[in-house]
Amino acid sequence: MRAVALVLLAALVPLSAAHLLKETFENGIENWVSSSDESYTGRAQAVDGGMVLPEEAKRYGISTPLSQPWQPGTPLVLQYELTFTDSPLECGGAYMKMLSGSPDLETMKESDPFTIMFGPDKCGSTNKVHLILKHKNPVTGKLVEHHASKPARVKTDKLPHLYTLVVRPDNTFSVLVDQVEEATGSLTTDFEPPFTPLKEIPDPDEKKPDDWVDEPKIPDPEASKPDDWDEDAPETIPDETAEKPSGWYDDEPLMVPDPSAVRPDDWNDEDDGPWEAPIVENPKCKDPGCGEWKRPVISNPEYKGKWSAPMIDNTAYKGVWKPQNIPNPEFFECEDPAAGLAAIGAVAVEVWLYKPKGVQFGNVLVTTDEAAAEEFGARTWKVVSDAAKKKAAEEAEKAAEEARKRRIEEGGIVVQMERVALLAMENPMVSLPLILVVFLLALKMCMGGNSKKTVEKEKVVEEKEKEETKRTLRKRKTDKSSSKHD
Repeated sequence: MRAVALVLLAALVPLSAAHLLKETFENGIENWVSSSDESYTGRAQAVDGGMVLPEEAKRYGISTPLSQPWQPGTPLVLQYELTFTDSPLECGGAYMKMLSGSPDLETMKESDPFTIMFGPDKCGSTNKVHLILKHKNPVTGKLVEHHASKPARVKTDKLPHLYTLVVRPDNTFSVLVDQVEEATGSLTTDFEPPFTPLKEIPDPDEKKPDDWVDEPKIPDPEASKPDDWDEDAPETIPDETAEKPSGWYDDEPLMVPDPSAVRPDDWNDEDDGPWEAPIVENPKCKDPGCGEWKRPVISNPEYKGKWSAPMIDNTAYKGVWKPQNIPNPEFFECEDPAAGLAAIGAVAVEVWLYKPKGVQFGNVLVTTDEAAAEEFGARTWKVVSDAAKKKAAEEAEKAAEEARKRRIEEGGIVVQMERVALLAMENPMVSLPLILVVFLLALKMCMGGNSKKTVEKEKVVEEKEKEETKRTLRKRKTDKSSSKHD
């Protein structure tokens, strides 16, 4: 049903010329290519209107081409729906890679160049929505990974969530989670390392001179150990003021057979061997004690430890050594990082998923129209998300109601009063009399209605009433008999 609903909802959104990819998975994953590389041991599956990673501890590699390559100089939006269908993500990637150029999807490898990597990654202390942009240094020709310095965090519950990346030609970017902006900034200032390399770097070929002194303190060469300094004195000594407690059992063992142990009736010496009571701590040793008494140890006031000369300022100290800075041979001024991004020809799910299984991708959109992406998300993810939230709220309410009923069935006066309060809230017209009755009953119980004396008193009164009833019945019988004789 969910898959049909998604297809119908997606059909309401017209395919814009700005869309480079709009994947609703209405045709399963027939538009996606699984890599033949042997490192990919996991196989994605089409399930319920999405693409699912069905196994744990597997690497997945599957991709799909764009209708036409994205070229720098235009806005770029990558948006997709993500649901952890089995349980919240514990360890693994759920991100997407935007592959550079025109990659061979059938032989895709982890090392294939990508322009952007975007999406959740969580394991151990790592919990972030990756945003990595690869940019070629025009001086060296090397591809350098630049990471967003303040990434958004992953939503780890089982609800469907929408992840959106927007990279604009003016070098601003936004990361939205569930259509709410969670991270934003500039490519020129909010990435590590920055797109513009440092102008100067420490000289990698310079070495610290052999005669360089970088110890600020040295032992005083003129100091000498005092004559009365005893290095052999122990750190602790027996406390000579301590006395053996009165009644100490010198000859008692610390462990004895359990005097309360009883030989089992079914014990058979031939089969089980001679029976012996289990060994337990000697109860006599608890107070004051038993066995060989030794004096407790205390800190030795004469202890000084090994002597060492005091530290003084080093007159030869030159400071902390570091190499001199030199012009960075890889330096260039990157004024427009977005314009230097490589063209993008495909989108890939290239991840290692350890735990749990069941990560589901849905409604993947690559477009140059930011507003159209927002509308697409509202027509697809928003509808499904609202329905999932409503269902989750209903299930939580049902569970809470069942728990409340169990408390009422198992609980005492406090729970019953809670129940009456709820009923009173639901029926204001009867709330005052109802609460008053419950209050009086509770007051009676609190004042000893169930105390032992009260119960005994009630029994005495009851016995007296029974006896009085018997006498009245006997008297009536006698009166009737007398009347008959008359």
